Amino acid sequence: MVYSSQFDDVDVVSLTVQIDAVNRVDDYLENLGYVVIGLGLLTLARLLGAGTSWPRGWRILTVALAVGTFVAAGTSFALSGAQDWVLLAVGLLIAPAWTGWLGVLLGRTAPEPSAP
Repeated sequence: MVYSSQFDDVDVVSLTVQIDAVNRVDDYLENLGYVVIGLGLLTLARLLGAGTSWPRGWRILTVALAVGTFVAAGTSFALSGAQDWVLLAVGLLIAPAWTGWLGVLLGRTAPEPSAP
C-alpha cells in the first residue's frame, strides 16, 4: 500500500514553520498578560499599604501571587514544562487562598443595607 498525502513535502514544512510562529506569538502575549496581572497585584499591595485597615498578611499574599505570575511568565521560556507546575501551584494554592481571604475582607467592609 502506498501512502499518499494531499500536501507536498514543502507545504508541510512551511505549514509547520507558520504554526510555530503563531505559537510563539501566542506565548509572548500570554506571558505579557501574566506580567500585567503581576504588576497590577503589586500595585494593589502597595496602594493598600500600611496606612490602611487591610491586613499585612493579605498584602504579603498579594505579593506572593504577583511573584507567582512573574515566575510563570519566566518559566515559559524554559523548555522543561516548568510553567505548568508553577501555574498548578499558583492556581491550586495561592490564588484560592487570596480570593477567599479577599471575599472575607470585602464581606466585613460591606455597608449595611438601609432599611426602607
